[in-house]
Amino acid sequence: MFNKKFIFFAVFVVIVFIMLLAYLVISNIKQAEPTIPQTIPSPSPASLQTPPEEDYSSLNKVIPGKATLGDVERINGKPQSVKKEGERTFLYYLTPLENFTNTVVLDKNIVSYSIENVFGSYRGTAQGFRTAYGSPDLLLYGVDGYFWFIYLNEGLAIETNNRDIVSIVYFVPQTKETFMTGLAKEFKLLEAPLEME
Repeated sequence: MFNKKFIFFAVFVVIVFIMLLAYLVISNIKQAEPTIPQTIPSPSPASLQTPPEEDYSSLNKVIPGKATLGDVERINGKPQSVKKEGERTFLYYLTPLENFTNTVVLDKNIVSYSIENVFGSYRGTAQGFRTAYGSPDLLLYGVDGYFWFIYLNEGLAIETNNRDIVSIVYFVPQTKETFMTGLAKEFKLLEAPLEME
């Protein structure tokens, strides 16, 4: 029948094949990309999963309605400039692009909202937000032609080209009426797109 050398060789080949297969499976698991919801920003610092080499800002860790000026400076550093208008304070932070600044607005020393410009995929995609949070409470239109997905209960407004995230506004969760008479008006957001001539 079979000699001992042949049986030993066959067993050896099977063991090597199983080990190689196990190695490939384990290496693929380690290299797997995180799912989109893990890259979704949230007003809650506990859920942050962004690569530090790409993410230049920590504004997604600042919680509107709770954070103070001291909290903002501790989390995101000292601003490049500060402007005061009555009881409101505007903090301006540099971004990787010279013509864009991130802004934090405080009302009576409490963060009212912040605007973060996004220059990459570290905050996920528009589809990722829809997957994580469902359909937006409001779909508004910017005068520049971009879409805005508004999640009122999460305090998130996502400016997007329907694929990439352009900017994110973190705000105190609020009703549609409050948002439309406040932030939507301030950012010139419309309920219908502008008619092109």
